[in-house]
Amino acid sequence: MIRKEYGGYNVFSADRDARNSFYTKRNLYCLNLARSGLELLLRARKPRRVYAPYYTCHSVHEVLMKMVPQVRYYHIDEEFYPIIPDLKLSDDQLILVNNYFGVFHRPIIFLIEKYGSKVIVDNSQSFYSSFPDDIDQIFSPRKLFGVTDGGFVLTNADITELYQGLETDQSAGRIKYLFVGDETSKNEGYAEYLQYRKRLQELEPMKMSVSTREIFKTIDIEYCKRKRIMNFERMNELIGKYNQMDISIESGQVPMCYPFLSMRHSLKQDLIKSRVYVPTYWPMSQLASEISCFEKLLRNNLCCLPVDQSMTGDDIQAVSELVVEMINDSDV
Repeated sequence: MIRKEYGGYNVFSADRDARNSFYTKRNLYCLNLARSGLELLLRARKPRRVYAPYYTCHSVHEVLMKMVPQVRYYHIDEEFYPIIPDLKLSDDQLILVNNYFGVFHRPIIFLIEKYGSKVIVDNSQSFYSSFPDDIDQIFSPRKLFGVTDGGFVLTNADITELYQGLETDQSAGRIKYLFVGDETSKNEGYAEYLQYRKRLQELEPMKMSVSTREIFKTIDIEYCKRKRIMNFERMNELIGKYNQMDISIESGQVPMCYPFLSMRHSLKQDLIKSRVYVPTYWPMSQLASEISCFEKLLRNNLCCLPVDQSMTGDDIQAVSELVVEMINDSDV
């Protein structure tokens, strides 16, 4: 038995009580990455076939190809509903569905009403979403908060033995990536950040590290929720009429970003040059290479504008004005 330590130098976890109660959720498992959660669910469920979206992260495709004998990919329509036939799913078949950007709940509810517990919801882009207890759900807190890694799984599946058999991650060495953007700039640290991201994707499934657990406990998730909703609604007021997608947030939805679809192909790169950093969701995966016109449009033209809790009202105004200016310049 390792004896508990007392005294000595101070550590981060000693400085406060937890500020959120997310860890008290029933049937919650804390892992090093969201993809690790998906892998454990598939180990437990042992599906013969999984229906999954073409339009998703490459790491999801990797896990599926590794864990599932048969993967059937589906496209999405312009309202993000899966384009699939009326399926008669057997007990060894599942459907994986993305909760895109935290603002497209209706396709998920549609699938749950139709297929029930055969649905796995990838909430990586939608930390706050809540679905029935018998629905497997995966979360990726670093998509919305300042943590370097981590993933959560909510499930009624018996994965306790699998979970207990995992080693615990150690992520203290990654904490510098939470601060480098404050002390230099995100642009200066971007190349190193990409290497860190690559190393994350090479990790085997592990339990969440102690440092990530402690950092997450400090996050005021209710404050972040209010700020994201307020910023999204304000941005939609300012530039919604220019958006090629008709979007709004309903009760229970909290956005990861403001998805702005433009017919101007160069808008994304012009924004990045102006220090508005918009990611691409997602680069084309070789494991699911077929693409539809809508998915191609999303990859090339969708600008996922920031509405996170760090953005002030002035920031939202500035980014919105820049988008309008660029759109108007392209029309000249």
